[in-house]
Amino acid sequence: MGQLGHSVRMVMIAACMAGIGCAHAASPPAPAKAPAAAPRSEPTEAAQREMRQAALKVQQRLRAEQRAREEAQRAGTKNERCIGGQRMRRVANGWVDAGAC
Repeated sequence: MGQLGHSVRMVMIAACMAGIGCAHAASPPAPAKAPAAAPRSEPTEAAQREMRQAALKVQQRLRAEQRAREEAQRAGTKNERCIGGQRMRRVANGWVDAGAC
C-alpha cells in the first residue's frame, strides 16, 4: 500500500469501515453455499457499484474540506489580507508582509 495516494487510501478505509468489499467487514462471512447458475455477476456488480458510490462520497467530502481550508486561508482574518499574492498582516503602524497566499 506504499504506492497508493492519500485519497485512494482514504477511499479504501471508508469502504472498509462501511463493510463494503473488505476482509475486515464487521459481520462474519456467510457460510459457503452451492454456487448459483446464472446470477453470479449481479451481486458483484452491485458490490462494485456500492464501492464506487462510497468512494465518490469520500472524495467529495475530502474535496469540500480542502476547498474550505483553502478558502479560509485565502480569506484570512480581520487583520490579514491577501493582496497581489502576498499575505499582509495589520500591525500598529501599517501592514507587513506575512508570506505568500
